[in-house]
Amino acid sequence: MAMSRANELRNKTWNKKHWRKKISIYCIDGPVASHYAIQKLRESVMLLQGNFAWLLIQVSKFAPRIRTYFPDDRDFGTNFESTPLVKFNKHEIESGSNLIGRYKPLVCLNVRDTAYNSFVREEFGFQSANWTNRNSNIDTYRDAAEFLATNGYTVFRMGAKVESTFASQNPRIVDYAKNGMRTEFLDFYLAHECHFSISTSSGWDEIPTMFQRPLLLVNHYDFLMTMSKNCVVYPKLLFDKFGGRLLSLSETIDLHLSGKTNQKKHSLEEFGIEVRDMTSDRLVDAVAEMIQRVNGTFVETPEQIEMQDTLKHILNTHPKLQKSPNYDPIRAQFASCFLSQYPDFCH
Repeated sequence: MAMSRANELRNKTWNKKHWRKKISIYCIDGPVASHYAIQKLRESVMLLQGNFAWLLIQVSKFAPRIRTYFPDDRDFGTNFESTPLVKFNKHEIESGSNLIGRYKPLVCLNVRDTAYNSFVREEFGFQSANWTNRNSNIDTYRDAAEFLATNGYTVFRMGAKVESTFASQNPRIVDYAKNGMRTEFLDFYLAHECHFSISTSSGWDEIPTMFQRPLLLVNHYDFLMTMSKNCVVYPKLLFDKFGGRLLSLSETIDLHLSGKTNQKKHSLEEFGIEVRDMTSDRLVDAVAEMIQRVNGTFVETPEQIEMQDTLKHILNTHPKLQKSPNYDPIRAQFASCFLSQYPDFCH
């Protein structure tokens, strides 16, 4: 959906400058994560499925001029202010308001676990057994959820495939993924209505991003791939087991670009690197900062501002990150609490 949105924006810009119009045809050949998304996209773009879509994809391989979709589209992260392709009709707005109106203000919490790995491996035959570094334990997010509830928010635990429940006696903590409330429509409507969202990074993140909702990425393993997204990042912690220290940003970049973080090929253990998740109290710190950021009350210290500038300089000048998919421009910033807790990362 992010790619089609970028392509439509590019077409719109191109059409304004030329006497003829460019129209894109989108072909789907493979698993569909959300049938509701397909339904809504059809209201805005020309979208094909089935045998004809497959045939057009095959033809495009021999006629590159007619190919209109590029998976390495480096423009997809640059159009956050553009109009979303998904628009709710009057009936959907009324239905969504009736279902979640009493829960506002709300925050969406999306935590990936092993259930997703198992699902894609069994359902689609994807080799996902080694994606464990992208997973988190939902129980470590309980204190952060309680903190949000104490501050007047209702927390919706998101997810289509999740391993365990997130039960709570607090009525402001809703296990939407497990309590039978979930629908594909509400996946979108909650993302549209949330005050902000918290995620460990997955495809669902494109929905709040599309609706220009603030996004906090925590325990984020592949954070280099989302630095073009307008979000706040608190990464997973990569520690040198022998030196007992956190790897710096420069070392982390080199590690990712070397292919050593490719979980289908390597285990970081073989390189003497330990992957650590955030503790519960660190998650509370990140959430507290995000509340202030969204409400416009957060003030960085001079030291934090200097560290942010240092990290942006590293990201914007690293020769292998420039003018390539996902890395240009740098829009994300690291959580300031993370920088204060791990100042040596700024090297």
